[in-house]
Amino acid sequence: MNLKSQPSIYPKRYKKTKTNMLFQLPPEIMEIVLDNLHQRELLQMSQINKYFRHLTLLRQYSVISIDSSPKLFQRDTKSLNDFQELRGVYQLDSYSIRAVNISSVYCLKLFFKTLIENPQYGGYIKIFHVEHLPDIPDLHVVEFLQRVLPLMNRLKEFHWNHSYPVSMKLLQYNLELTAVSGNILCDNINMDAYPLLNEAVLTVTDFHLPLRKLTIKNVDLNNISVNTTLLKSLTIENCSNEKDFLIKLDAPRLEDLSLSIEDQPFFAKMFSQLHLKSLKLSIPEQCEMLKVSHILNFLNKDISRLEISNQPDSHSYKILPKFNNLDYLHLSVLEKDIYKLLSSLTKKLRFLSLNVLEATERRNCLIASEFWECSMIDENQLKYTDFTLEYHRKLDRLKWLRFQGNDTTYIFECNESEPIIFRDGFYHYFDRIVNTLI
Repeated sequence: MNLKSQPSIYPKRYKKTKTNMLFQLPPEIMEIVLDNLHQRELLQMSQINKYFRHLTLLRQYSVISIDSSPKLFQRDTKSLNDFQELRGVYQLDSYSIRAVNISSVYCLKLFFKTLIENPQYGGYIKIFHVEHLPDIPDLHVVEFLQRVLPLMNRLKEFHWNHSYPVSMKLLQYNLELTAVSGNILCDNINMDAYPLLNEAVLTVTDFHLPLRKLTIKNVDLNNISVNTTLLKSLTIENCSNEKDFLIKLDAPRLEDLSLSIEDQPFFAKMFSQLHLKSLKLSIPEQCEMLKVSHILNFLNKDISRLEISNQPDSHSYKILPKFNNLDYLHLSVLEKDIYKLLSSLTKKLRFLSLNVLEATERRNCLIASEFWECSMIDENQLKYTDFTLEYHRKLDRLKWLRFQGNDTTYIFECNESEPIIFRDGFYHYFDRIVNTLI
């Protein structure tokens, strides 16, 4: 009888010994251990006893990320492994912390229910990030937010990257906010009531606190009054009178700029006065005077990220080589010019996105058209594979390429062990991979 009982005793003794060892670790070591635990591991650790439940509670609620995008399971290359490790890691005060991700309707409702039943948990939440809501009515989510946001009295950052806009009135009790971004409406609310704010979205014309990151949407810029002396990042969306605003812009620290510009030579010269690291630019198609080469001529040669939605003119290909530190480039090009563009790119380029205009399907004229209609072969994938192979051969630091054309998107990864890898379904993640790894 004693012999039979021994197998059930030893595991308990061993588990107790392991737990005692964790109890004896200094707080600094425990912090390092917790920093390296993923969501499921934190949950398992919280179930050991009350001590570990309390220890992990802060980590489980500090950063909440709601994202139902398709999950990636590949970790077969260094680039993807780095992305998976860095994805969902946020800077909070002086340290980095991994977010708890909510991806299903059940988990989202359970999260809101837990907060409502345990209001004290709301004080733990510092960052609330919505990237892609699961399949739940938007109005239901807004109703939940109306109930739980007042409980988050220590909330620092609120990011709402969802198509349905929400009002800043939902955050009227979160006065410790330092960052607000995404699809936000701040009409009929005093934005100056947030004294710690350094990142904001403005759909009003009056704001006097100095900001470091600013998005201005749907306003007449002639009427806006905003302090830009500390501004590092500026995005202008669907606004009027950009010219007058940019002429008067006093932002000596500006590094990142995103806007759509009119057909006026002034805008090209404006870039010579800025020392930008990142530029996202759209020129209306009807513009004839202002060409991409005019913009490139005046840009800082040390820029590292360049996104221009328009097709470059012939002179642009001669200017592109001056950007020696370019890390990411997005352009619209004719399919016949894809190889021409290759000769103009710096070898330091790591990420490339091409919107392919007038894309054609590659077919062998010796094969009957009936074959291609019934074939499972993706002709465009084969064609873009050839382009990628040539780019990979010439640009040894290139890691990711995106081709967009014929209403489809093709993502390729360049790797050392294999020349290239086609990443099916990665169109959800290309921009996040770029933003995470740059």
